[in-house]
Amino acid sequence: MRNFDVQPEFRFPYATFHDVAAFQEFVSSERSLLDSRYAYEMSLARAAGESVHDSMGTCGLCLTQTRFSTRLPVDMPGAASLEPNWREQQVCGCPQKLNSRFRAMLQLIESEIGLLPWMRVLLIGGGASIEPYLEARVARLSTRRRSGGGQPVPLMAARAYHCIISSEHLHAEPAIQKLLGVVRAALMPGGKLFVSAPFDVAAATTRPATDGVPGVLGWDILNQLERAGFDSAAAHLFWSEEFGYLGPFNLIFSAPV
Repeated sequence: MRNFDVQPEFRFPYATFHDVAAFQEFVSSERSLLDSRYAYEMSLARAAGESVHDSMGTCGLCLTQTRFSTRLPVDMPGAASLEPNWREQQVCGCPQKLNSRFRAMLQLIESEIGLLPWMRVLLIGGGASIEPYLEARVARLSTRRRSGGGQPVPLMAARAYHCIISSEHLHAEPAIQKLLGVVRAALMPGGKLFVSAPFDVAAATTRPATDGVPGVLGWDILNQLERAGFDSAAAHLFWSEEFGYLGPFNLIFSAPV
C-alpha cells in the first residue's frame, strides 16, 4: 500500500506527502513519468522562439482559458543543459499576471478550504502580487511583511485567523520553530497554515537563515510544524501543463490546526 495520495486532475493537481519516505517512494515508483515530464519541458524550451515559451491552458483561479508565457534563459536556444525557471517565470495572461508559484498557492488554498468573505486571513511575507486576489475574496485580510534578519518574532493575537499564508517568508526567518508556535496559536480551531518557500528536496534538514542571508527549507519542516502543534503537516507536489504548472519538484506545504 503506497503512502502518498495523488489527487484527481479536476481538483488542484498534486501528490501529497507527510514525510520524506513517502516522497522517495513516489519518486522511485514514478521515475519514468518524472523523466518524461522533464524531457518534454526541455523540448518546449528548445523549441521556443525569442526566448519565450507560450502555451494555452486554463487559469485555476479565473477558470478561463488563458495564455501562459515563460521567459527562458537568454542563452537557452540550442543549449539543452539550461532549464527554465518555470515556477517563477511562467506567468498567466489574466489581469493578475501571476507566476506559477503564486497561482498554485492560491489554487491549493481554494481547493483545500475555499476562501469565504467572512474568513479572517493573514498574509505573511512577500505577497503583494496576491493581495488583490485575497482582498477580493475575503473582507478581513491582514498583512505582515517579512521580518527576518534576526528581528524578534512578531506577536499575534490568539485564535485570530481562519487561514494564515506564509509566502516566501519562512526560509528568511532565523527562528522558524518559534515563529511556527506563534502562528499556530494565532489560528482558530479548524484553521490552516499554507507555506510557500525555497525548498531542497534532497535536504533532510533545513538550513536556517543567518546574518540576514535567507536559508532553505528541508524535509524536517514537516516535523517542525507538528512539534509546533499542527496536525498532519503535508507537502504537496504540483504539476500540470493545463494549469501552467511546469517544472520539477514544485512544493507547497499545508498544516491544519
